[in-house]
Amino acid sequence: MSETPNLGLPLLAAAQAQKHVTHNEALLALDAVVQCAVLDRDLAVPPASPGEGDRYIVGPSASGAWAGRTGEIAAFGAGAWSFHEPRAGFLAFVFDEAALLVFDGDTWSPATSGELQNLTRLGVGTSADATNPFSAKLNTALWTALAAGEGGSGDLRYALNKEAPGNVLSLLFQSGYGGRAELGLIGDDEVQLKVSANGSTWSDALRVKADGKVGIGAASVPERLTVAGNIAPAVDNAHSLGTGTRRFSAVYATTGMINTSDIRAKRGIQPLDSELALDLLHQVRPISFAWRSGEGGRHLGWSAQDWLAALSGKVDEAGLVVRLAPDDPERELGLRPDQITAIVHAGLLKLSEDLAALQRRVAELESRAT
Repeated sequence: MSETPNLGLPLLAAAQAQKHVTHNEALLALDAVVQCAVLDRDLAVPPASPGEGDRYIVGPSASGAWAGRTGEIAAFGAGAWSFHEPRAGFLAFVFDEAALLVFDGDTWSPATSGELQNLTRLGVGTSADATNPFSAKLNTALWTALAAGEGGSGDLRYALNKEAPGNVLSLLFQSGYGGRAELGLIGDDEVQLKVSANGSTWSDALRVKADGKVGIGAASVPERLTVAGNIAPAVDNAHSLGTGTRRFSAVYATTGMINTSDIRAKRGIQPLDSELALDLLHQVRPISFAWRSGEGGRHLGWSAQDWLAALSGKVDEAGLVVRLAPDDPERELGLRPDQITAIVHAGLLKLSEDLAALQRRVAELESRAT
């Protein structure tokens, strides 16, 4: 046997002359393949100015001094290249990839497979510990779906699971390692969002029950939407509650509605013609009716069409009669009862004035009769 079975190192022969040559050849081979760390594995031609001791895994379609040496370990020393054929199980660290490779007898591949199973700790950019067995210290992260063309479905679903309803499954948002918001299933199976200004005192911000009911600032959620506190639009006098075609069936209130009536907010002020008001009240008669759909029972009110006909040619109806769908003249009409109140008030003033005049006339006639 002239060489070792594993690394193929030359053996000294009995009575061999110049034993140092064979011995040095074996040492150089050991220096090339033991604790192997190569600079690159993709080059097809030797670098122009290699350094003493530089090692490479010869890339595919090699040429020049590396021709026919693809996959072998090339080591530069004493101005020349030496080549070492890897055996199955050889390991090599590749500096430009920061990757550890293993030779399987045919090709070099990553030493770690595509699977990492049953790890007890994993740290990315930081150290994991018993409290945080998975820890990551980074500025950005990306999760993207495996596309259908790559063998996936194109979907991405992130599943988090807890053992029982009484446990906690949440995302905790911190600032300076102090909790500021927590989102998830916190002690029950309802989606909750809690917020804190100091990390110790927490307030309910949002709760979504399993039946779809939503609470804002409320722990108890009996209705589809329950709000604990005042509701206000982001901009004053710029938004409506509902629309002409998306209406609430009823509005319940303890003290009624308050409408802005400050004289300083009004322009084009004119007294309402009491004669006109009384004429309108004579033309439009109150009615008793039942709705074709919606709330049952008998109701009292007016017909918007009657008001529209009475107002025609006398005064702009826009403030009293409302077209619920302005772009569709065939859609329903609505009324603003607060406007009718002013007409009733003006009509009552007219009747009061007429009554006072009649009373004065009666008194005058009575005085003459006596």
